[in-house]
Amino acid sequence: MPQLDVTFFGNRQTSTAELGLIYRDCVRNVDPADRRAHEYYVQTCLRRFMQGRGYLKATASIASFQVDPGVVHVSLYVDEGGRYRWGSFRVTGNEQISSRSILEEWGEHAGQIADWRALQDFVSETLEAEYQQLGYIQYTGDPEPELVEPKRGERDGTVNISLQIDEGRRFKVHRIEFDGVTEAENRRLRGALELKIGDVYIPQKLARSIFNINRSGRFRQLDKDHDVAIQLDEESRDVVIVVRLEKLRTDE
Repeated sequence: MPQLDVTFFGNRQTSTAELGLIYRDCVRNVDPADRRAHEYYVQTCLRRFMQGRGYLKATASIASFQVDPGVVHVSLYVDEGGRYRWGSFRVTGNEQISSRSILEEWGEHAGQIADWRALQDFVSETLEAEYQQLGYIQYTGDPEPELVEPKRGERDGTVNISLQIDEGRRFKVHRIEFDGVTEAENRRLRGALELKIGDVYIPQKLARSIFNINRSGRFRQLDKDHDVAIQLDEESRDVVIVVRLEKLRTDE
């Protein structure tokens, strides 16, 4: 596999050495000669890194791309743009989790350098997991930024956030089926599950149940994305869970 030679220009606030380390880590698992992969990681990984430093308008692009025997030369143009600090933070659309609780858990304060990457992770991972624990599996969160440019003599601008939440609805478990085993085994497995018929559907409980089935060693290891089917009925708000099992030969 050819080596990667990457250079940067245009960057003023972030050192070329640091950008180089970050970018090499971004593309460590791709073919250095795959230009399309570079274009993707420039717009995602590298730009996301700069947004995490408060440069919310940061842009990056490939200025030149050349493949030579044994080495790929990539030149990247980077424009950080202005840096921003957190301003106000407002939450709307939430009922099950209070705005105060959300803000306390977020933990950032006005005046701190705005880490947009951390905000995205908080909204799409932390809050989503909390809503799922309450049974709101359709939760979505959308942080809308309002950028305020710096006043004369000031270096940093301000970003005010309006976090718009759609909690969605809760669903209950209507049926749990295990394909590939007898009805008696179905009953035994359902009885051992943390998630029961009639319960509010909470994905984390199902995940723990799947983990316990895998740990038993009686069945081929389950892949939750391929072996577990979740069927939602929007009208009745019911969930049907179908798990495809395959007994190991040693268990027969």
